[in-house]
Amino acid sequence: MKTETLDTRGSSAVLITTACLLLLLSFGYRSGFGLFVKPITEANGWGREVISIIGLCNVFGSYLSGIVSGKMPMRIVLVFIYLSRAVVITLFMLIPFSLISVLVFSAFMGFLWLATVPPT
Repeated sequence: MKTETLDTRGSSAVLITTACLLLLLSFGYRSGFGLFVKPITEANGWGREVISIIGLCNVFGSYLSGIVSGKMPMRIVLVFIYLSRAVVITLFMLIPFSLISVLVFSAFMGFLWLATVPPT
């Protein structure tokens, strides 16, 4: 009885090489792009606090969404989250651009960003 074997000698090397090239291309582009264009954070005077507010509000938004989706139909929770996102983005486009408006927008979007995970 003859058994067939799969030749996998070169497949791991090809996989690792492909992954390294993909990471090099994507990370290199992101890193190199900042050399030619002034970062938006420097141009507008805001930076890490915006990202930290998004991250902090992600935690609370996901937690509250999990609690609410346990008590209400998940479909209704998702509709509320998506409609809230639309309202927040629309208001952000209509309000004059300032540090306060960016911080408030970051807080609301952080709260709503990963809030869709528990209901789904």
